Amino acid sequence: DYHYYKKFTLPILILSIALLSMVYIPSIGRVAGGARRWIKIGFFSFQPSEIAKFALILYMAESLTRKQVKDIKTFIRGVLPPLIIMLVMFLLILNEPDFSTSLIILGISFIMLFIGGTRVIQLYALIVAAIPLGILILS
Repeated sequence: DYHYYKKFTLPILILSIALLSMVYIPSIGRVAGGARRWIKIGFFSFQPSEIAKFALILYMAESLTRKQVKDIKTFIRGVLPPLIIMLVMFLLILNEPDFSTSLIILGISFIMLFIGGTRVIQLYALIVAAIPLGILILS
């Protein structure tokens, strides 16, 4: 029953953002191949971005199912809260740098917003707004 996992959504989301932030602490985050993507604890190493993908899916699913249909159709109440969480994760992952995983985060978000009932025109507007930002980030 998926309702069991709803209570873990916020703690997992907070943990994933904290772990994404911890890779920037020199004594915790490890550099491999010129990128600071790994956390090493003893003999165990992992990429927090993998946990972030799961956390984002869990958060967006819970957020979109909790909202009323009229809320999902509005930008401020329906789209903006998941968009802010996605942007925080996206920027933390992009700064590692991990371009491919940051694009996966974007893809997950847009697909879930679409399936969740967000107006297509809002998704198009986000894409149009993201193009100049993407060019700015890449240059």
